[in-house]
Amino acid sequence: MAKKSKNKKKRNNLPVLAIVAIILLIVLILVFNKNFVNGAKEKFKKLPQNIAKVENVENNSESSNEENSAKENKVEEKKLEEIDIKFTDEKKEKKENQNIVIDLKENKREEKKISVDEIEQQRNDEIRKSLNTTKTKKKLYFIKYNDSDQGYVLQAVTRTITYQDSILTQTLSILMYGPNGSEINSELATLIQPQTKLLSVRISDGVAYLNFNEDFMYHEFGQEGFITQLKQFVFTATEFATVDSVQILINGKIVDYTPESVEISKPFTRNSFWCRLNTRYFL
Repeated sequence: MAKKSKNKKKRNNLPVLAIVAIILLIVLILVFNKNFVNGAKEKFKKLPQNIAKVENVENNSESSNEENSAKENKVEEKKLEEIDIKFTDEKKEKKENQNIVIDLKENKREEKKISVDEIEQQRNDEIRKSLNTTKTKKKLYFIKYNDSDQGYVLQAVTRTITYQDSILTQTLSILMYGPNGSEINSELATLIQPQTKLLSVRISDGVAYLNFNEDFMYHEFGQEGFITQLKQFVFTATEFATVDSVQILINGKIVDYTPESVEISKPFTRNSFWCRLNTRYFL
């Protein structure tokens, strides 16, 4: 009987417990919902601030992007300006080079024109000279070896001299060239040194002043060689009616003696070579 009463009590307590459980569940749900709502409210309260922060961040990023893009644009513009300046400089340089090339071409044309004009002038001068030249026959004196005791002796040859201004200068110049082919075949020679240069010629009162360079005084065959070449000049010059004697000048000045002790301070005639020079006679 006691067990049955206990079971009845338990059964009677079940509905109460269920109601209590439901009430607790509802309380818990309400408490949870209140916290959820409060959290949601807080979140909604903070939402504008977060949005503002996000906007500020976006605005800052946009402004920084704009600044960066502005800087990049400036850099690009600067590069473009540098490229334009460089391109402009290159164009100027090319233009200057073209102008230089044009100037060079014009200079070459002018030089070519001048050279052509000079050639034409030379031709005209040669034609005038050929028209104004005069021909005459004169004797030139070379040397020939004689088997007798005389050794080398003077030998006269007749040449046709073509001249324009000074026939004496032209004749002496031809003498300095030496004998031609046929004369060489006739065993004629010259002792005039190849380094000898005739600088000028003038005639005054029957005296022909022959101006030579210093090499005239130095002869490889010594005194005899020097006197022989001197005789060639004196005998050839005195073939002219206007020349009685020859005065030797060295670089425009009268020199007393040569290194071989030959006196050349006075004019020479043909008879001068009959005198005694250094214990020997020369003709």
